[in-house]
Amino acid sequence: MSLPGDRPGSEPKVLKKLTVQRADELPMAPGQTLNARRYSCVSKENTEVKDLWFGKVHTGPGEVSDPHHHGKAETGGYIFKGNG
Repeated sequence: MSLPGDRPGSEPKVLKKLTVQRADELPMAPGQTLNARRYSCVSKENTEVKDLWFGKVHTGPGEVSDPHHHGKAETGGYIFKGNG
């Protein structure tokens, strides 16, 4: 399938398959960090994406996440309640 912006003679871009992840079906992300419980929503654990992680993280009142890194993954976040 060709996409807009594909150049003639170049490899066509391939769309990755995404799946719907229901709140009660979210898998725990591997490599948990103390005080930051992570659930994978869009990640290599449950979709065909590479180097991308978007999910749900729960840190309780007064808790501070241990230091951590995101590796090669582009990571997105949104604060539903509290301060970042």
